[in-house]
Amino acid sequence: MTMALFQQTLKALISQAYSLFSVYHLNDAQDLDACRCPLCLSDEQHTHLKTTALAYIDHTIFMCYANLSTLQDQTPLNEFKYFLPLFLDLMVQNDNVWQLEGYFFQRMTSYTAEDWTVEELTFLQQFAEMYVQYALCDEDNVVFTPIERLLEQFHVDAFDTEKLAMLCLHHPSAYCLIDYATQIVNHGYDDFEDPEDDLYAERVKNILLPWKYDSAIRQHFIDQYHHFKAKGHLFDEGNANWVQEWIAGVQQGKY
Repeated sequence: MTMALFQQTLKALISQAYSLFSVYHLNDAQDLDACRCPLCLSDEQHTHLKTTALAYIDHTIFMCYANLSTLQDQTPLNEFKYFLPLFLDLMVQNDNVWQLEGYFFQRMTSYTAEDWTVEELTFLQQFAEMYVQYALCDEDNVVFTPIERLLEQFHVDAFDTEKLAMLCLHHPSAYCLIDYATQIVNHGYDDFEDPEDDLYAERVKNILLPWKYDSAIRQHFIDQYHHFKAKGHLFDEGNANWVQEWIAGVQQGKY
């Protein structure tokens, strides 16, 4: 599937999300779950979010809300589901103000699979699969999102994160190979072995740490390199330069 087709599919999923989650509404008598200090979410911004129809909410104001830590043990479920379509919409639009998707998805860690209907879970997984594969098409982007960051967004119980990792591993673009070579050369996977490191979710660590040692995965990426090389891929731009250093290390028996 081309990037254009992924975009088309994602837009259709967003329309589905607005319909699917339209049954949820904010509690008029309850403040939103966000810090209300002037430096975070002002009274005016809070009122805007509470009273403006979802489709007309100012994106910058919503970013302030979405990227703030929650104040409660968990964001009220109806509040999260109410805003979810707008958040996914902005992710797909790739607005340059959206750099911290993990903060909003982190709110989902306090929910269980039982907090979602079967239809909602099916939608969430379908969206995650399409979004990850769409993101991996952009291998020419010098500053691309590491694989662990993509998986971190979708590591909670509502998602089949292991399946998403396999989609990354076998994606037809060179994105995953570039990321893998970069991690190996720069010892990026080492952090996953530190039990005191809490930067990444345990689930993501358990998925990606074998990529450092598994001989089958090592051979998979070697085969991928030769496949892309035969197609004329030069690996001479941006992060792709690390592929050249990695393959030289493989030939030397270093990796």
